[in-house]
Amino acid sequence: NRAFVVAAFDADHDVATVEVTVPAGATEVSAEIVLQPLPVLRARVVCGGAPVAGATVFEGRTVVAQSAEDGTFDLRRRAGKTALGVLAPGYVRATVDDVAVPQDDVLTIELAREHVAEGVVVDENGAPARGVRVVPLDGEGNALGAYESWSHGRTRAVTTDAEGRFRLAELPEGELWIRLEPGAAGSPIATQTFIDTDASKPLRLVARPGFEIA
Repeated sequence: NRAFVVAAFDADHDVATVEVTVPAGATEVSAEIVLQPLPVLRARVVCGGAPVAGATVFEGRTVVAQSAEDGTFDLRRRAGKTALGVLAPGYVRATVDDVAVPQDDVLTIELAREHVAEGVVVDENGAPARGVRVVPLDGEGNALGAYESWSHGRTRAVTTDAEGRFRLAELPEGELWIRLEPGAAGSPIATQTFIDTDASKPLRLVARPGFEIA
């Protein structure tokens, strides 16, 4: 006789195993495996209490759900902790860490409406500064949401075009820092400036030698 361990699972059920013994000379055997359902995480994506439909939900870089018309989504996961990212057009992306699975109540994920900052970067002579990286930062000097570090110490950024123009999306409401950086081969510049995302007029940033901001 030969013995084997057979495992089975699917997206909604945890792994279950059973030991199967195959008698000598047998051409087939049967076995029953009972799958146990995974715990359910129920959540709702809102903005100011109103549901946000069509929000994409991530675990790491993997899309795991999309919110329904009422903002809800369900996930089946092994009991424990997970982290979720939520992204929806017109809103600032949100990250929720240490999410317990399962939960007694529906998890509410609050999104903030997106603000956009547009403008131009010029040199000290007023000429458009092309290829300058524009990075929005929080009060502690960390790149915001969509612009967080991703590899080799670099941040995601918007690069000015031939006319020095840039457009920053997914910004929160209120004041924040902006940092200018040289092109792809340069090092980040420590000098920064405040902007107000509630202001309607375009920004004009002056990149002096060393990319200091006036």
